Amino acid sequence: MPNPPGTMFTPEFDRFFRTHEKVMWQFSAIDFSALRPDLLTPDEVEALRGAMLVESHNPVYTMRILEYYRKDHEVTAFVTTWGYEEMKHYAVLRAYLEASGKVDVEDLDRELRTTRGGQWGDAETRFSRVQSFTYAMVQEQATARFYKRFAEFTKEPLLQEILRLISKDEYRHCQYYLDKGKQELALGGDRLREVDEILLNFQMPGPSFIHDFDKYVQAGLKVAPIDIGAMRETADKVAQLTGRLHLLKLATDRAFHRKLSDEWGVDIRSVLAATLRA
Repeated sequence: MPNPPGTMFTPEFDRFFRTHEKVMWQFSAIDFSALRPDLLTPDEVEALRGAMLVESHNPVYTMRILEYYRKDHEVTAFVTTWGYEEMKHYAVLRAYLEASGKVDVEDLDRELRTTRGGQWGDAETRFSRVQSFTYAMVQEQATARFYKRFAEFTKEPLLQEILRLISKDEYRHCQYYLDKGKQELALGGDRLREVDEILLNFQMPGPSFIHDFDKYVQAGLKVAPIDIGAMRETADKVAQLTGRLHLLKLATDRAFHRKLSDEWGVDIRSVLAATLRA
């Protein structure tokens, strides 16, 4: 059945892009003179710097993903829009750090030049389509929750505003990838096994291009701890993608239990109980 007149590429992208135009925030509207540096803690500055470094590498990742999807007009349209929004995240976090007076600007510039030389996207170019969408969905969900929790933690009003704006963007990105993943799974085949591979081996971006990445992770955990709410949100997204019965099946995998317990300190049974009660 043909799309309604005026649809941009597909209903999924059309919905995403129309929402993008309605809610798009303006970098030029951020009043950096309202910043209260006295309310910032060292952990917040360190966590912001780590987040900014990851966001700053987006052009490298976008380049790889655009090549991967070059024949898909809808997804490349999304990636270019997504890349623009992620560039704004980098720009606003960098401008905030520089305006705070809490970082050495020359040192920050040197670190950015170093990280830009690193790689991000090599593994992703070997993913199947459903794996690519699954990885991006989980990554965007985790990032959105991080910014949301960070906004609740900080006492600095301008930072609260900025983090909430970024978090909302990331949640929209997550939803688009979820919709695309569900489309791929609807095609059948052995695609659920491919999704499981991503979930069992998932790692957030950063270690491949950020030196001493762990110090930024530790600062991030202080300002946005991974709690039952964060894991429940992620489990709910996975359940929407795979179905709750498959999520329950995955939860019986011992390797998955160990990964959540060792890397995140999470008891999957508690997460599932909270998710299934919802």
